Amino acid sequence: WTVLCVLVIANSQVACSPSGRRAPSFTDQEGKLQTPDNAGIDSADFVKIVALVPVRDEAHLLPSCLRSLRPLVHAIVVLDDCSTDGSGDVAREHAEECKVERVARSP
Repeated sequence: WTVLCVLVIANSQVACSPSGRRAPSFTDQEGKLQTPDNAGIDSADFVKIVALVPVRDEAHLLPSCLRSLRPLVHAIVVLDDCSTDGSGDVAREHAEECKVERVARSP
């Protein structure tokens, strides 16, 4: 897999594509997110879309944010910037449902 990172900040998205490579279509004709399994593509040639979600005391907004990202990405990484409201715990609680692969906490 090649990783394409989508940085999500305040309802905006900035996509960074691998240099020199043209990214394939990420959705099928029905608008569903493609994977190597359903796209018939060799996994070495496939681009994986990963959302990086930086949070700080966003526990009340995080579930809806993660749910809205779920159909758009292959995985989500949450970077908890020393939240005091349990944002990291909320992200972990939604990991399976929302494709959260990792919750990292800033030192």
